[in-house]
Amino acid sequence: MVQLVRSIYRLGFCFFFLVCFVHGGTAPNRASSHAMAKDSAFKMLMTKEALVKKKKFVAFPDIQKILKNGVLTVSLLQDDIFPFFFYDKDAGFLGIDRQLINSIARALGPNVKLKIIRTAKTYDDIIKQVSAGRAHLGISKINYTPSRSLQVLYGDESYITLHPALLLHKKERSQKKDKFDAGQFFKAKNKRKICTISRSSNTYTVNELFPGAIIVASKNEKIRDRKFVEGKCDALFLDDYDVEKKFTEDPFLKTYYEAVVLDKVETPAYIVTNPKYPNLSSFIDDLVRNTTSLQFELHTSFDQYKHHLKPLRERQEKLALKKEAEEGADSSGNNTEEDEEEIQATEGVAS
Repeated sequence: MVQLVRSIYRLGFCFFFLVCFVHGGTAPNRASSHAMAKDSAFKMLMTKEALVKKKKFVAFPDIQKILKNGVLTVSLLQDDIFPFFFYDKDAGFLGIDRQLINSIARALGPNVKLKIIRTAKTYDDIIKQVSAGRAHLGISKINYTPSRSLQVLYGDESYITLHPALLLHKKERSQKKDKFDAGQFFKAKNKRKICTISRSSNTYTVNELFPGAIIVASKNEKIRDRKFVEGKCDALFLDDYDVEKKFTEDPFLKTYYEAVVLDKVETPAYIVTNPKYPNLSSFIDDLVRNTTSLQFELHTSFDQYKHHLKPLRERQEKLALKKEAEEGADSSGNNTEEDEEEIQATEGVAS
């Protein structure tokens, strides 16, 4: 009997020791294993190894492609557009468009570099480059047109809002004592003409605002402005940016011309992206929407860079020298063919 009790006691002791071993030995191992798993998962999400080597983290495929190559390609116009983007011989490449694309590249990641293409001679050239995949995005004070939106993605967020403007001869306005009514002025029965650039967003806007106007389209700004000065149209169609730039560069224009800004009509400027990069477009929208410094205003942008925009002093000096040379040629009786044509034309008008 005593021997049986001893056997039961020994068996109970062994069972107790076994339970203690299980709870005291294996439970910590499980907890340790769980902690290691959590730590490993955290490292997988946060370390560069997860992004690059193990590839456990997958961004949007189109953005991931840019991150992998480390290059964001941007298309801009060949010619400078102050204060959107311009080159200063002392300060380098500046402007609000430059600020914006720098911010986009930085937001994508520290290893993303900017590649800027400036071979586009027109806005449509930018659209073609982006649409064809030669650039991820395009920026250059680009306005909306339906035909462009069939080729590229317009963002939902504009980074600056402009307004259409008309430049008129003061002689034309001096005859009107009442407040200028652009809609009435360009009614079809009046047969008024507007100078603008062919196949541009301005042409689209003119058709929308003034369907009764006669459009005098030109290939570029230089030809457009010359036609207006020559009186081939009643108004020059611009926006408030164009007006401010022209009057800042050459204050004497105010002597002969008057600007009428259509404040109630908005013409926002957008960034456009290649259709294969829809998430890049959304990414830029979110960035602009949530970054106050990337929401620009025309007058403050002008003020920011105004000291880089010099009045047309060189142009005025050249005109003065040309006038002196022409006067000297007239007094000596050695007129060029061009001078003679101008004199004959003047005489014809006078008669």
